[in-house]
Amino acid sequence: MKRSVTNRLAGLGIVLALAAAWPAQAGEGHDHGDAQAAPNANGPQRQPDGSVFLPKPSQRLLSVLTERAVEGAGRRAVSLLGRIVADPNRAGVVQSINGGRVSAPETGFPHLGQKVARGQVLALVTPALPLADQSTLAEKQRELEGAISLARQKLSRLNRLGPSVTPRSNIEDTELEIGNLEQRLSSLKQAKIAPEVLVAPIDGVLSTSRVVAGQVVAAQDSLFQVVDPTSLWVEALVFDQLDPGAVVEASARVPDGKVMKLSFRGRSRALQAQSTVLQFAIDASAGDAAIGQPVTVIVKTADQVQGMLLPFETLVRGASGEAIVWVQAEPERFVARQVRSAPFDGTQVLVSGVNAGERVVVHGAELLSQVR
Repeated sequence: MKRSVTNRLAGLGIVLALAAAWPAQAGEGHDHGDAQAAPNANGPQRQPDGSVFLPKPSQRLLSVLTERAVEGAGRRAVSLLGRIVADPNRAGVVQSINGGRVSAPETGFPHLGQKVARGQVLALVTPALPLADQSTLAEKQRELEGAISLARQKLSRLNRLGPSVTPRSNIEDTELEIGNLEQRLSSLKQAKIAPEVLVAPIDGVLSTSRVVAGQVVAAQDSLFQVVDPTSLWVEALVFDQLDPGAVVEASARVPDGKVMKLSFRGRSRALQAQSTVLQFAIDASAGDAAIGQPVTVIVKTADQVQGMLLPFETLVRGASGEAIVWVQAEPERFVARQVRSAPFDGTQVLVSGVNAGERVVVHGAELLSQVR
């Protein structure tokens, strides 16, 4: 009996050992083999050919918009680097002539953006005299005070002698001499303590302020700048790609996308940093534009060019820095197309490499480039 139980246990152990060594198998219809789980085919993904699969829900979520490419013609345009500057006739700089210690007027220092009127007091500058000059002025002051004292004593003696001995003309001359000496002494004292008054040169808005109470400034330091925000100019640098005399139309594009119409004002006849400077006046109000803000100036000439007109936001940069646009090949498939572009105006570009009628992504192109 014991031997039978022992044999059964040994047989059971062999079966368990064989079961552990044998690979596990799923039931019928549930065996997935060695294949890995497939990615979600319904989400945005990059295809092996480089195109992007983007379902309609994802297009709405990313605000991907397309429009058909339209062929157009216009004047040849050149893109230039520029910046906003002040109109030289509607701007002014406030500087100290002698330098000294700055103090605030009774109304206080004006703040940035405050409107100021021409002649309004902005600050006071008390000149600091060297020690040698202070000694010279003090000595001159003592001399004048001594001369006044002697002249008053002389006048007192003349008055005591009476009109019978002293002519009236001598008394009047002495009084006149005392008056002149007192005026010179008063002017000398005023020269020592009278501060330099800094006033606004024009009506406008304070755009720059570099003063605090007690600050010591040197001569010709720029302390304030006053500009008229309704009259601003744009300066652009031109190298060899454009004849400045061929400019017929211009506009400026600020980083936030706003486009401003420009009117040509003039050009420099001397090179600055190996370039020619063009100046334009902003026709309408510049809004929140600030002096020194960089802009892209689109300058047009009389030459005519043709191409596909697309919004400026259509162009994006590829991995190698090339200009590309995204074309909608199918309702949910987009293909990157390398193109050549030229500026047309502040909002559109002329593109070659796209056929007329093709749907091009005009909003959300940057997001398509990031799909992996």
